[in-house]
Amino acid sequence: MPVATKNNQTKQEPWIYLVWECKTTHPSMRPLGKRTSEGCGHWNLRKTKKRIDSDKAQSACASCGRRKRLNRSNIYLRVYLTEEMAQEAQKRLNGGE
Repeated sequence: MPVATKNNQTKQEPWIYLVWECKTTHPSMRPLGKRTSEGCGHWNLRKTKKRIDSDKAQSACASCGRRKRLNRSNIYLRVYLTEEMAQEAQKRLNGGE
């Protein structure tokens, strides 16, 4: 999202990298009357410029396809500023080297 500066120029928001786990955080929630599915436990990586908690960011699990809203009240997020650090953390959390 562009941000106005004092010289009337727009400055782009930096990319942030989110690592999140596919798991059920609120088992009582049943969207549209559907059964709540359990998460698979896979750690996923999402690249975004959206602000956490104020924008409605969603992401799908790369392993099972389950969609999850990404906000701090719903799930524990790990935030990284570089893609390399996020990829390394994701690999480590998924049981890689």
